[in-house]
Amino acid sequence: MVELTDGDKRNIANMHPEATRYAVFEDDDGWSNEQKFAWMDEGRDGSMRPISDPTAKLAEALATAEKVFPNHYWMLGKGKTRPDEPLFGFALFDKRDAEEPIACGEHDDPVEAVKRAVADIKTKGRA
Repeated sequence: MVELTDGDKRNIANMHPEATRYAVFEDDDGWSNEQKFAWMDEGRDGSMRPISDPTAKLAEALATAEKVFPNHYWMLGKGKTRPDEPLFGFALFDKRDAEEPIACGEHDDPVEAVKRAVADIKTKGRA
C-alpha cells in the first residue's frame, strides 16, 4: 500500500503529463541509479515490444509444456528482479523429486521459455 501525504498529492497534481514513472527501491538493493532508470524506461523506446495477445501466448506456452512434459511438474512465472533478466521463466520438475528443477528456461516470450527448458533438459541428457 502507498500512503500519500498532502504534499505528495500536490506534487502529483503538478506533474508533467509525460512523467509517468513511479517505483520504490530499497536503499541497499545494489542497483545504481542508472540501472533503476533503465528498468523504469524499459520498453518506452519500443525496444521491448509487448506481446500482441498475451492470453494466446500464455495458452500456447501451457499447451507446449503439457505436450512436451506430460509426466512432469512444472512452473511458469512472469516477472523481473533485475533489469537484464528475461520476463518469463519456466522450471521443470520430476514428479518423484519436486524439490529441485531438472531443467529451466528463460525468455521474454513464454513459449520460448518452455523451449529453452527443452533444450536445457536435452543438454543435461535427460530427454
